[in-house]
Amino acid sequence: MNIEELRNHCLAIKNSEECTPFGEDVIVYKIMNKMFAFFPLNPKGNEHFVVMKCAPEKSEQLREKYNGITKGYYAGNSLKWNSVYIQKDVPDKLIVELIEHSVEEVIKQLPKKKQEEYRKFNVQYEFIKTRLSPCGLHCGKCFAFSEGKICQLSKDLKDNLGDFDVYAERFVNLINEPLFLKYPEFKEILNYFASGICKGCRKEKCVLFKNCNVRECSENKRVDFCFQCSEFPCNDTGFDENLHERWKLANTKMKARGVEAYYNEIKDKPRY
Repeated sequence: MNIEELRNHCLAIKNSEECTPFGEDVIVYKIMNKMFAFFPLNPKGNEHFVVMKCAPEKSEQLREKYNGITKGYYAGNSLKWNSVYIQKDVPDKLIVELIEHSVEEVIKQLPKKKQEEYRKFNVQYEFIKTRLSPCGLHCGKCFAFSEGKICQLSKDLKDNLGDFDVYAERFVNLINEPLFLKYPEFKEILNYFASGICKGCRKEKCVLFKNCNVRECSENKRVDFCFQCSEFPCNDTGFDENLHERWKLANTKMKARGVEAYYNEIKDKPRY
């Protein structure tokens, strides 16, 4: 694992915050305003490590098993913090697990009210992920989304229209309205909207933007949204110029305001 990958994993923690309270050369990550990880950008000997919180009994086991896990830098002999060297014998998968474990240890020590607040945030965050794609577009307002409002309203309209075909033909002469001649075309579009051809970008490859690289890239880098990646903004989205700008704006807003605040801002607005 390199330092950029480590940064991506820390930023992928829900509601995490990156800051530099100890100077520009030490990157700190917080959750609920409490530190769960930090690492120096220029360590001695260029041996990169990250300091993370850990349950004492787990620390003992890890330090015995891995040369790359030692007592926490700046933490004295405490078993509550470990230094984990990211380019020694510690598997990348374990490093990711230890980041998540560190967050759990921090949350456990918060007041109960704060713990409940964090749990509620997690529930909301997971729901938001079903509506916002990694690129930041609102799947929930997409005409193709099977759980979206356009699909649901189209199904409701179909149900309420029933066998309107016969009446559409009659109304052409009965009320002298030739517009009803176009009802078959309208019905074809309505059926398409009601079909819900997409389950969402996090469940399957986007059915609309065939050249989109964002979903696969976000999975490979283990981030929920593009702004959480250290390489954002990049030119690897596969989008055309217009969509690329929308992607960049959406993720810039999420980075500045937070995912939940951004979602609350757009959730009731039409996508088109």
